[in-house]
Amino acid sequence: MSRASRFGVFHPGDIAGKSLSHPRSRNPAQSCQRSTWRKDLALLPDAAKKGFEAFLTKDGRQLEDPSETAAIKKSGMHHIRFSHGHKGMVGLGLAMGAVVAAMPLIVRDLDKAESQQLIHIKGLNPGSKQRFDLVDPSKTPPRYWPR
Repeated sequence: MSRASRFGVFHPGDIAGKSLSHPRSRNPAQSCQRSTWRKDLALLPDAAKKGFEAFLTKDGRQLEDPSETAAIKKSGMHHIRFSHGHKGMVGLGLAMGAVVAAMPLIVRDLDKAESQQLIHIKGLNPGSKQRFDLVDPSKTPPRYWPR
């Protein structure tokens, strides 16, 4: 049975007071609400009961804390974490890009998973040479550039 249609991810660090719509429900009222900021430890059982199958976090140290690791295991949800190793808008953009690019592949693999999985999304390289090519056609025109 394919789980792709019922796969849901939430990010426990969302801003307090926002509701996170449950992916299996067409009723937006069925959500995981946060009226005050709570540690993931307290949020995990609630999210698991509401049918979420995975959560996304920037907190890579969760797995170093035995009580948080036990709560993650008990929830049965997949743990997806990402790195944010660079500061400012560049760091935020690299982290978001890595998450957006990885999620379709992660969902595909989790759809086939028969047990709880731990996933680390690797960050993107911040060097501009790895992100894009910059050409000044007045100095080094490409073949296709009119002369």
